[in-house]
Amino acid sequence: MRKFVTIFLVMLVEADRPNFIVFQPDDMPFQWDEAPESPDGKSTVTAPTPNMDRIREEGVVFTRAYTAAPKCAPSRFSVLTGRFASRGVYARQRTGESEDFTLVAVPQTKMQDTDSLDNLQTVLRDDGYQTLHAGKWHLSPTRGTVAYADYEGSVQQVLATGFSSVGGLYMDNMDKSDNLEFSHNQEWVSQEAVSFIADAHANEAPFFLYFNPTQPHAPTTYEALFNYSARQTPEGFLESTPEVDGHTTRSEVWSRAEAANGRRADLAAGVIWADDALGALINKLTALDILDRTFILVIMDHGVIAKDDLYEGGGRIAHFVRYPPAFPSGTTVATLVSNLDIAPTIFSLAGVAPSYDVDGLDWSALAAGQEDTVIATRSHLFMEISYERAVVTATYKYIMKPYGGDDAAASASNQYPAYDAEEQLYDLTTDPTEQ
Repeated sequence: MRKFVTIFLVMLVEADRPNFIVFQPDDMPFQWDEAPESPDGKSTVTAPTPNMDRIREEGVVFTRAYTAAPKCAPSRFSVLTGRFASRGVYARQRTGESEDFTLVAVPQTKMQDTDSLDNLQTVLRDDGYQTLHAGKWHLSPTRGTVAYADYEGSVQQVLATGFSSVGGLYMDNMDKSDNLEFSHNQEWVSQEAVSFIADAHANEAPFFLYFNPTQPHAPTTYEALFNYSARQTPEGFLESTPEVDGHTTRSEVWSRAEAANGRRADLAAGVIWADDALGALINKLTALDILDRTFILVIMDHGVIAKDDLYEGGGRIAHFVRYPPAFPSGTTVATLVSNLDIAPTIFSLAGVAPSYDVDGLDWSALAAGQEDTVIATRSHLFMEISYERAVVTATYKYIMKPYGGDDAAASASNQYPAYDAEEQLYDLTTDPTEQ
């Protein structure tokens, strides 16, 4: 079986190089069956997501997937490099010589120096792929109002990391104190992405699209839907309103959110708006007759129950993929996987060998149904955030906090009784909420 699957995957690469879409909304809640339990017993938001559900139903769902770091920028760094954020050049340069651990945090996680070459988009671009970033970036040093003062300059910074095109760019988070003249604008980001897909297809080139909706992260989705126009963007005021097949009206997004969640409608609206964007991508791929040639991976950047912490509510993520030529539909995989594994998996399916070392493993054969693989025998994963580190196995999790808990950064410190303990060990089979 192993030899057959390996030969099959090689034949796929040689016959027709796949396109790749990595779809990663910002701060999306975990609303599917494999989600970790919440310590307070409260359920997360439940939003109708027909397009994400389609990817799940027609693809492979990984039920024990983790982020390498439960924070926006470090998580994205690991997706694009296949390496821990603590190995980033920018982070190591900003860690004091007296410190035992590299600080893993948003300000320290940037794609600079050799990391702007040793990454997924550069390797694919240099091997004939057209590569696009659309949506949130968060991996360059410029932040706040400075990040939005010069849109073209920001685009050039992202292009310098290996993308051949950049559109619908949000360089950083949007804080109210910045007094920006725009907010979330999913129609604009989607329009840029579908135009890129059409251009790549017209050029008969395979493509890689890194698609990052900015919501449901703050500011509120309600504010974006009703207080801003779809013509207001970081690039400036558009000449016309974006019209993208797959997007409903903004009022319809809110109505669907209210019907599903009532008082928690704002969070649901962000998820629904992102799901509409995925629908727009699917519609374009279908119209071009390349949907089944396109690998579509939907992932969370981190958990939201315990964002910025190494507990299950921060580290566990939704992670599901559709690629009919290689992966059987409607299947689940319980093997431990990390977002570190995404880059090596895409390298494998694209038939390219990176020129640098990665920390992740290729799960393509595992998703194709092959059980006798290196990743299938993986016994543990590592996670990191701030100066804290964790090891997770199928049964246990060990957390080390050399300086105790960071209450200022924690989103859920009151939910974990041993939060401030320097060493913590949990049996996840009997104590899934780490109490």
